Order: sequence, then structure tokens, then C-alpha cells
Amino acid sequence: MVKGVILVDYTDQGRRAIKDSPDRAEASKAEATKLGVQVKDIFYTPGGPHDAAIVIEAEGPEPINKFMA
Repeated sequence: MVKGVILVDYTDQGRRAIKDSPDRAEASKAEATKLGVQVKDIFYTPGGPHDAAIVIEAEGPEPINKFMA
């Protein structure tokens, strides 16, 4: 299994629509599952250098690359 961390930086539009973030996170989890990527955790990091960190796991790098694209 390949494990990784994705660091998320919201766009200005994403920051303005922050209240929609939980729904976007659930949609991302569903898409990740379709591609063979398991989302282990999502950490929101207000005030940090990034807006969120997503911990993922997959059988190899290919599903992760597809998810990131």
C-alpha cells in the first residue's frame, strides 16, 4: 500500500464558499473511492500554511495520480 498526504490550498473562491467545504470533501471522498484511493483522514488547518491536509492510501501510485489529476 502507498500512503500519502495531500496539502490543500483553497482559492479565493473556495475561501468565500468555505461553508460548502464539508460537501466538497464528501464528493472528493466518493471520487477517490471510484479511483481506488481511500481517504483516511481530512485535517482542516486554519491559520496554518495550508488550508487542509488529506491522508490517503492506495494500492499503488497510479490511482493517486488519477485522483490528483
